[in-house]
Amino acid sequence: MVKNSTIEELIKSSISDLRRTYSTIEDQLAPSGGNFAVSVSGLLPGAGSVIFSNFVNNIRPLGSKVSSCIDRLERLSREIEALENSLESWRNKYNDLRDENEELKGEYEKKENQLTSERINNTQNKTRLEQQLITAQNQNQQKDIEINRLNGILTAKETEIGQLNTQVATQNLQITQVTRERNTANEQLRLTKDQLEESRTLSNSLQIANNNKNRELEQKNEEINLLKNQAGLSQEELLTEKLRFEKGNLDLFASRAGIDLEQVHSLSKYYERLFIARKTLNQVNIDLHEANIARVKQEFSQRGIDIIDIREICQKCDRIAELSWELNQIQSQQYQAQQEIPTNN
Repeated sequence: MVKNSTIEELIKSSISDLRRTYSTIEDQLAPSGGNFAVSVSGLLPGAGSVIFSNFVNNIRPLGSKVSSCIDRLERLSREIEALENSLESWRNKYNDLRDENEELKGEYEKKENQLTSERINNTQNKTRLEQQLITAQNQNQQKDIEINRLNGILTAKETEIGQLNTQVATQNLQITQVTRERNTANEQLRLTKDQLEESRTLSNSLQIANNNKNRELEQKNEEINLLKNQAGLSQEELLTEKLRFEKGNLDLFASRAGIDLEQVHSLSKYYERLFIARKTLNQVNIDLHEANIARVKQEFSQRGIDIIDIREICQKCDRIAELSWELNQIQSQQYQAQQEIPTNN
């Protein structure tokens, strides 16, 4: 199939050829104002002149037809050109629509992929939510069972509380009665304030004196026993016995004073560390253990321990710390001496 541009070029070429041919014929038919046919016919014999004249007369109408054809061809050429322009315009519109269609197709595919992804996500989310719902339902069932159990326990406790309230009310009545009886007895047995204070002071003084005597007697007995056993003991053994004696005396004194033995042992350890820190001139440890000792003494005082008993305990702890230091020094010297003795092969 021949393209439109080729057809247009052929038409334009044909028009040009026809124009040149028609112009050549016209020029040849009338080179001198239309006398050409007469001049030629004058040169021909009689019959030839007539034939040529007829030929010229017959060919002249063809010129007007050729001119008419040329005009029609030009119109056709213009129409073809207009159609070409229209076709080009429609072609451009078609290309625009095709590009727009491709763009819409790309957007459609993008949306379709997005919707597919969303559908997959929605399906996954739905499955996950269904699993969570099942888990939550199971948990709710378990919680309902637990709530029912707790409600049963609560009901039993409420019943028990009701019984206890009844018992408490009964006990309150009994307490009220006993309180009245006690008040009556107190009125009968009450002493004057001065007499009571005097009795308490005298009793405390006698108790302190008795305790002091007992402690002195026990200490003397321990010292006597210690002196009896000192014969033939080395310095290390002697210090060990003294230390054992002081620790036993400390425990006995603390028990009778109503002081917790664990706190007393902690206090004794603080005094030992303080003694070492003073010997080694370690000021940081000195401050630390002095603060620890002050804290324990404050705890004793808050518990109502007599200040005299607190001082006695501190003196015993200080004595134990000194004996422990001396014993450690002797043991350290003996260990060094053993290390210096050469080993016999």
